[in-house]
Amino acid sequence: MPPEPTLQDHRGRPVRRRSLRRTSAAQSNAVAGARSEWYESLYQRVNPTTMAWILHESRYGFDLDRFLLLAEELEEVDTHYAGVLRARKRATTKLPLAVEPNGAAANVAAAADKLLQEPFVAKALFDILDALGKGFSCTEILWRCEPSGWTPRELKWRDPRHFRFDEYDRETILLRTGLAQAEPLPPFKFIYHQPVLKSGLPVRNGLARLCAWTWLYKHYTLRDWMAFLEIYGLPARVGKYGHSARDEDVAILKDEVAKLGSSAAAVIPDELSLEIVSASNAGGHGQVFEAAARYWDQALSKAIVGQTMTSESGSSLSQARVHMEVAHDVTESDARHLAMTLSEQLVMPYVQLNWGPQERYPLARFEIPQRPGENLEGEADGDEPEPPGPPA
Repeated sequence: MPPEPTLQDHRGRPVRRRSLRRTSAAQSNAVAGARSEWYESLYQRVNPTTMAWILHESRYGFDLDRFLLLAEELEEVDTHYAGVLRARKRATTKLPLAVEPNGAAANVAAAADKLLQEPFVAKALFDILDALGKGFSCTEILWRCEPSGWTPRELKWRDPRHFRFDEYDRETILLRTGLAQAEPLPPFKFIYHQPVLKSGLPVRNGLARLCAWTWLYKHYTLRDWMAFLEIYGLPARVGKYGHSARDEDVAILKDEVAKLGSSAAAVIPDELSLEIVSASNAGGHGQVFEAAARYWDQALSKAIVGQTMTSESGSSLSQARVHMEVAHDVTESDARHLAMTLSEQLVMPYVQLNWGPQERYPLARFEIPQRPGENLEGEADGDEPEPPGPPA
């Protein structure tokens, strides 16, 4: 029986088929450990000092846990950040995914295309794009070995806090095996995605890092706005008593004034009085907070999708077209980078495990639609289309 051919991943590392059967990055149910799923909430304790420290300690990839926890919780507590980020992910995941033969054998390309059409692949695309917010993502490939060959049975999202970067080059991703130990990712076992959002270290690449300060400013704005509404949104209740009022009368008046805010009813003696005082121009002061909150939301939109009109209100048709083109360019860039990752770390391993090393491998490709307005020739702002000619 001829020996099995030596397989290598996209980085040239040899592959051990036996290790593919094992799960490498499963979570631990223990309260403490390298891959524990228990983490204390962070966003409620964030202030300018802690935010500066979180970003500082993670800038070189040495201590990522608090930053990655903050990046995850931002998607849970800020509706605008979560909505715009999810819209950017969905813009890519909804594109049709196909295979370009790229010179590979027809049967190999057809099998690769069938793999990419599996429902679990479509589901995993959204998880892989978790890298947009955090700067990277690791998805474990759970292989199934059958007489017909090797096939992935699931693509499992793994918590990014279970990984860290090599302390020397700060670019090689490692799997944490202990509190201070880590090892390289096993070949053919993970889809490691790093979106190209900016130049520099991968850990400083995520949108959460870019949006962190903006979110904090917005958080303080909303907190102050809520305090303002609590103070000035309701009219003040003033209780008055005379010099002859007894202590028990004053206590009754104070209690009734406090209850008046919720029950809108009070019962007091004749010698006591209640007065409702409305704050003058309270609404005008509230507009300051509304304008600030709207500004921070627009800043988040610019950071995540590069423009504001697909997430905020727009004005002219020409401006809307420009913003739609920007959104199209962002989606096209995300789709191309994701397709490269799938080609190298899912399609190529699948082909090698079943047909051995090849000279050419199929490539994953998203079918990107035309840029908005490309098929509208000679149509300028304010121009009306020519009316149809008379019927023949």
